[in-house]
Amino acid sequence: MIRRADYAPPAFLIDTVSLEFDLVPKRTVVRNTMRLRRNPDAARAAHLELMGEQLEFVSAEIDGKPFGNTHAYEHGLVLDNVPDEF
Repeated sequence: MIRRADYAPPAFLIDTVSLEFDLVPKRTVVRNTMRLRRNPDAARAAHLELMGEQLEFVSAEIDGKPFGNTHAYEHGLVLDNVPDEF
């Protein structure tokens, strides 16, 4: 659960986002392409956290290259040691 009292400015700002959906009867594949940069008004985080539910992680890339510092968990995805802008 996320509570209002826990709010902090986001560590990253999203400049652009593009979503592609491949709708298949038993499985939907979503490809998310974003352009992000660190938020100068937020505390510096060592990781980027993307939240989601009932997801199966397939892969992550940063600037077109596979990114291995990725950990999927029950409520989303964490990317460790990301660059300041990507």
